Amino acid sequence: MSMASRLPQIRVGWPHSYKQVQHYLIALRQRKFNHMYVGVTQEFLPYGGRVVEDWLRHKGYEGFRVKTRRVLLGKGPEIYATAKKNMVNWSWNEKVRWSQFLEGEHGINVVSRIRAYGLFWTMNPLRKVLCHEKAWGKQGGAVAAVAVSTLQGHLLEGEERFCVCWEGGKQGDVWFDMLSFSKGGFPLGKLLMPLIRPLQDRFFADLGNAMQSAVREAVALREKEAEEAKLARKWRK
Repeated sequence: MSMASRLPQIRVGWPHSYKQVQHYLIALRQRKFNHMYVGVTQEFLPYGGRVVEDWLRHKGYEGFRVKTRRVLLGKGPEIYATAKKNMVNWSWNEKVRWSQFLEGEHGINVVSRIRAYGLFWTMNPLRKVLCHEKAWGKQGGAVAAVAVSTLQGHLLEGEERFCVCWEGGKQGDVWFDMLSFSKGGFPLGKLLMPLIRPLQDRFFADLGNAMQSAVREAVALREKEAEEAKLARKWRK
């Protein structure tokens, strides 16, 4: 693989087309990860930002910065199921138009297509390293998690993990938890980190809002359908 094929994909003015994204995803099949800690986020419980930071420091690998954010989505198993579906399908793409995750045909390789400061568009290669659901907490709850790790050609080195956490029971809280650790990759990525960090903060903020909005819309739709069904039964009597 040539060095040119591993360089970040950056353009000015307009985004890479769907066809260009799909061609890029095919090219990622042989692409390698660009850091040592692939899959490490599955080792940590939700809300574990400081733990990840301490672990990285203990391993002697300085330079990574950890970011975390969590938002409350609602309560109960229906909210959990709705949020899990939205997360796994990257449904926030419809609401966070400036930063989208686009999958290849097998759902393993992922491209993040990002508009930076209204001018530059980048395609950054990622690969799923985690997609699972398991029991969580002491009240019969569950946690669903997806994580993506950076490949050669990404402006950054690191990993992001997204979790939907349900504490169990009909009134158990449902949270959306976001965690990332990253540092600049390539000399260009290191140079641009002062501009990239605010975009990471904005992404987590917008993503949290998008998940909350998606859940509210799903709940409103269910309530509308239930009311319509109730009226239909009433008119049939």
